[in-house]
Amino acid sequence: MGIQDRRKISRPAHYTSKDAVEKQEKSAYQNLNKAGYGFHAEMAAAQFEEAAKWRVDNLDPLKAAENLRNAAKSIEYSIKGVEKVVDDFETGKEKSGKIWEDIYRTDLKELKRRAKFDKSFADRLEKVAKGQWRGFGYKVNVALIIVGLLGGTLFLSSNITGNVIGLSQTSTNWIGGVLFLIGLVGAFAYFKRR
Repeated sequence: MGIQDRRKISRPAHYTSKDAVEKQEKSAYQNLNKAGYGFHAEMAAAQFEEAAKWRVDNLDPLKAAENLRNAAKSIEYSIKGVEKVVDDFETGKEKSGKIWEDIYRTDLKELKRRAKFDKSFADRLEKVAKGQWRGFGYKVNVALIIVGLLGGTLFLSSNITGNVIGLSQTSTNWIGGVLFLIGLVGAFAYFKRR
């Protein structure tokens, strides 16, 4: 992959229709099939990433995940090409100068980070599509269940708390009852989601 090739890469335009995205995906597959280690691999990755963005915006997470996996595959081809150039710098075959060596090393790190991100985001999209993603709401429900049921049980049983916390029996019963209800509501919301 030559230095001039890297300057030619530009991000595809944002798409407005499904037909345009499908055409772009087809072009990306063609670039991926032509991909040696350079320009075509990076162009395919950019096309797949842009198509994935459109698919996410238009609520098609499985196709977006597929596009991101293809983008990661394209980036891995590009990584092989950049690694070859970095090896050429180390063995002395490439003598473009220290600046270009640093640029390629930095580019290699960025490509590896980008491939890792695309793969992890594809995994997350697939989990969302299959209903397996456990986000913030799930964690809040679990916390409500634990705090509510354990706290309610603790405050309702006067043998455990006794007079240690300095509240009357009526107050601790009310606190325990409210916490227990919060735990039940959290459990209901948790099981209703499943």
